[in-house]
Amino acid sequence: MNKFTEQQLQKVKDVGFNRLSPDGLRAFLAVSFILSLWFTLIPFAADKTNGFQVAWITVFLTILSILWVLQGISAAFFLSTERAYRYQNWLVVLVNIFYVKLISEGFGLYFLSVKGEHPYLITLGFAYMTFTIAFLLFSIKRAKINIEKGEGTLQGKGILYSGHFKLWPWLPVLMYVLLLAVLILFFFGGIGNGWLLAIVMPMVLGLSYAYPEFYFLAYGKWKFPSFIDTNIPSTKKKPSPRVNKGRKVR
Repeated sequence: MNKFTEQQLQKVKDVGFNRLSPDGLRAFLAVSFILSLWFTLIPFAADKTNGFQVAWITVFLTILSILWVLQGISAAFFLSTERAYRYQNWLVVLVNIFYVKLISEGFGLYFLSVKGEHPYLITLGFAYMTFTIAFLLFSIKRAKINIEKGEGTLQGKGILYSGHFKLWPWLPVLMYVLLLAVLILFFFGGIGNGWLLAIVMPMVLGLSYAYPEFYFLAYGKWKFPSFIDTNIPSTKKKPSPRVNKGRKVR
């Protein structure tokens, strides 16, 4: 990665002190842990109790399940506001890991649902998983280009700015429309039911589009001391005004 200056990452820093503050990051960790209960643990249990086994699907779900346990330990550790702020550089790294995990989980659920059915459904899943990985990596590349062009400064338009590539924000939409068309052809062609992929794709593509903010926030927190938010919210209740013989003591 190129070396960026604090000025180039000012918009990322601003995000890190607002919606992606340590409080926001630990909330994401907790919410994604709960979502993973449906995307990982339930499919893992279903795979174990299913008589028809596909080795690579079982391995995929097992890895996600192990990560889910580690995610739960991390979420429990960072329930403390004080720890979330004290170790925020490690918190943002963990959030990056589990953010990418959340993207991949939808495919685990889909592959489990279509195992034993027509191979075209597996191929379709692999095709869209490959596209998602490419889109995620190119999202980071787009953000890097925007930072170099000054879009990450306070005067810039943000690291997710599409620039001259106007098709960029619409690319996931076009791919999703193509997915629906293929699923309709599969359905009427008797190939099988792959509609679960249509349910998970908006989530994984949306997450892939927004991921660079988390990626470059982690870079900033490890590179620049100014990215560390030291304004820890007070968790103590304010003492109520003392009352003396019906009068408030000022």
